Amino acid sequence: MAKVWGLLGIILFVGTGSTPQHAIYLSLTEVRYEPQTGAMTMGVRVFSDDLEDALRLYFGESIPVIGHWQNPELEPKVREYLLEKIRLTPMPSDWQLVSLYQQNDATWIEFSATGPLNQRSWEVQSELLLNVFDTQRNIVKVFYRDDLQVASLDKSSSHASFEW
Repeated sequence: MAKVWGLLGIILFVGTGSTPQHAIYLSLTEVRYEPQTGAMTMGVRVFSDDLEDALRLYFGESIPVIGHWQNPELEPKVREYLLEKIRLTPMPSDWQLVSLYQQNDATWIEFSATGPLNQRSWEVQSELLLNVFDTQRNIVKVFYRDDLQVASLDKSSSHASFEW
């Protein structure tokens, strides 16, 4: 497992240099849940150029991400796309986009919400970038308090169940 996270770190955070494409298509989604308060956060890390491709296909127009992360028109489009492609059951209705920023080749998006109290099971479906890249892999980490469960999702299996 440590090798997977090390590889993911190298890919997402070191960068791919000046080449416009990369050989591995990965995203990382982290959901953190505190059952006593219902407090939830969701962080998504994705290659910026992949996000641009996905937004272009989803909205039918070019939506620049790289170098434009402070553009206020970008936030609602990223929010709509991500909350359509990453679904939790039960799904909080009040997801708020907290931050959107770029670091090296990756875009980081963070949301917060209030979920149900004392929920002990979650269904996660991540279709993020699956219609863009045949080899896309979406790593989903769910923290229940400090307990962690991980799923690796792709086109053949975009759904995972988590229980505590």
